[in-house]
Amino acid sequence: MDIEKLVKIGKIISSHGVRGLVKIKSYTETASNISEYGKIYNHSGSIIELKIKSSNKDILIGSIDGIDSKEAAEPILKTDLYIDRSALPKLEEDDFYVQDLAGMKITDDENNHIGNILAVQNFGAGDLLEINFLKDNKSEYIPFTKKHFPTVDLIRRIVRMSNKLL
Repeated sequence: MDIEKLVKIGKIISSHGVRGLVKIKSYTETASNISEYGKIYNHSGSIIELKIKSSNKDILIGSIDGIDSKEAAEPILKTDLYIDRSALPKLEEDDFYVQDLAGMKITDDENNHIGNILAVQNFGAGDLLEINFLKDNKSEYIPFTKKHFPTVDLIRRIVRMSNKLL
């Protein structure tokens, strides 16, 4: 399985109870849709047979085939969950998957290369771009909003950052 063709849609974050159920953080627009995109894979491309039992906002409770105790669930905790990119709906113009932002260049309003996106994080209050700035080789988290980043050019792999933040 080519990892480049996979899109991260969630993560197993903890066990739930003693019968092998797990808590899953869903990254999909509607959390409970996580299992509607077809096969779910781990980072090595192995299929994860996931059945959703319940949901609470973006946290799901699910069972995984072959996992029937809390101890059996331990090795799969913190596992990222992926689907094949081809299973995703076609994007509208100006839409993109946040996963695609990692590695893109950051430019200022004058089109000067000022940094690079290391990752997109979400600690619960919205998406943050982790940017490594070239001027001091330090990383910062900046909220990923249209106000802060008015332009995302997927073709040129450039994100423009408002000079008001600099």
